[in-house]
Amino acid sequence: SWYTNVLDIYEDTLPDGKRPHHGPCGMVQMFHHSSLWALRQHPRVHEIFADLYGTRRLFVTVDRAHFKPPVTTEHPAWSDAGEVHSGLHWDVNTRRENWPLPYSIQGVLYLEDTA
Repeated sequence: SWYTNVLDIYEDTLPDGKRPHHGPCGMVQMFHHSSLWALRQHPRVHEIFADLYGTRRLFVTVDRAHFKPPVTTEHPAWSDAGEVHSGLHWDVNTRRENWPLPYSIQGVLYLEDTA
């Protein structure tokens, strides 16, 4: 299964010398794809973040993109998030010496109904 890949998308290379297209648990190298930029700049998405930050003057930062395929009986491994996503996950160092923590918001966009 492609989902069991354990190669790092930044450090490792494939036998042909290229970097893997995705890393563990669905990290994919598509964060600069035009469809993702269109979503980031969508007026309704901008409106939400402008409300949260209290300003319309926003800029976008991009770290990664994550692809989580639908869980199916044909691919049971896709439902396993792996060790990298076990427990509470923060994208900031929460040690006391780093307090106060910076105010930052991340967005998750589901492309279909998840209810």
